[in-house]
Amino acid sequence: MMAHLAELRTSNIFAQFDYGDSKLNIQHYGEKYADYAPVIDLHQIAKSNVSIAMLVGLQDDFSTPVDARRTKDEIGEKNVLVYKEIDYMSH
Repeated sequence: MMAHLAELRTSNIFAQFDYGDSKLNIQHYGEKYADYAPVIDLHQIAKSNVSIAMLVGLQDDFSTPVDARRTKDEIGEKNVLVYKEIDYMSH
């Protein structure tokens, strides 16, 4: 999990874990994803009835409020019922 978080942080792309090996990527995601991991389309959540609460730690080393706000906007207000940025909270 830590490797995936680091990967997300450095790539700035919200995607499944990239195993860095085409055989492993194919094993986990299928032939189409030999060279990269599938991107997670947050807009798909807007098409669902999933309710989300986002509690954002302003001291989080893995994600920034800018990332969280972008994620919230991509998911959409219909699904994000609670959004709160919290001082002194980290991951």
